[in-house]
Amino acid sequence: MTADATTRVLARIDGLAVELVAALAEAIAIRSVNPTYPDQDYEDLVGGESAVSGLLAGLYRQAGADTEPFGKAPGRDNVVGVLRGRGGWCGAE
Repeated sequence: MTADATTRVLARIDGLAVELVAALAEAIAIRSVNPTYPDQDYEDLVGGESAVSGLLAGLYRQAGADTEPFGKAPGRDNVVGVLRGRGGWCGAE
């Protein structure tokens, strides 16, 4: 990435600081403790991970990403977001 591109990316991140902090605060506020930790009440905790994944999926979609939830147990979903490129190579210089 060129110095100019780096400067533009960092400026864009700075411009999104309020939204980034708000999204992070919202995610942190969701009780998403791993319900399989020893001495935890599974039924009381299960679902928090899916709630965080749902929040992230919405943010990914707002950014234009395709999303795909996945998980091995109900209430313990994860999500992946994919932004499609426009072709060409984008690598480090």
